[in-house]
Amino acid sequence: MNAKAKLLLQLLVAAGIELIVYIFLHESGHALVAVCCGAEIVSFQIIGASVTSVGGTYTPFTESLRLLAGMALPLLVSACYMLFVYRNNKTGQFYRIFSIFFSITPILSLLAWVLVPFAYLAGDTNASDDVIQFLNASALHPLLVVLLALVLLCGLMLLFWKKRLPQAWLDLICALKKQSPS
Repeated sequence: MNAKAKLLLQLLVAAGIELIVYIFLHESGHALVAVCCGAEIVSFQIIGASVTSVGGTYTPFTESLRLLAGMALPLLVSACYMLFVYRNNKTGQFYRIFSIFFSITPILSLLAWVLVPFAYLAGDTNASDDVIQFLNASALHPLLVVLLALVLLCGLMLLFWKKRLPQAWLDLICALKKQSPS
């Protein structure tokens, strides 16, 4: 298998694994808070990305926390991975590709928390999106949510940069170019 085909295969496999892991962590975040509120999980689906619970006692705070946890758990796991697991001196191509996806996917999910509040301000208050449901449950001002999401996004992108993950990506591309016939 040539280097380009190998890289493409590794990209697809890493992206597929990361998508499954991200959905699992996202739905687990919702489920964890639901269970802490006394609910019973009756359905947990990776395909279809949903968790269904019955019962439980929710306050506006715990409902807001349940909605926020879908974004927060993947971010926490990603930040811990970057801080404590990822080593930029490891040179395995799949390791680097997966690490990039595993780190950036949850960070990019924060973009919804930056953009969707503007739809909320424009009157979209009935959508089933976690962000809009969070805004309805928490009664926080949408621009405060945008500001907090931007601060978190910048902090995590700084960590992503400090761990040299963008450079790892560039190293992969440069190595691939060296292997390709001109």
